[in-house]
Amino acid sequence: MEETIVDCPGCNEPFALDVDAAADEQSHFVECPSCRQSLEVFVRCRSGEILSISVSVD
Repeated sequence: MEETIVDCPGCNEPFALDVDAAADEQSHFVECPSCRQSLEVFVRCRSGEILSISVSVD
């Protein structure tokens, strides 16, 4: 697991997110710790490196 900081698209507050960099593609839902909105997170990785993270309001 690798910790990365992302910004909530709803309230623009940054928060820490644990990412499994061993998985090529992953999608899951999290709750923003500031505004409590449900967020969908899509992560793309390759060879243990995070290539991109997309966070959108569910």
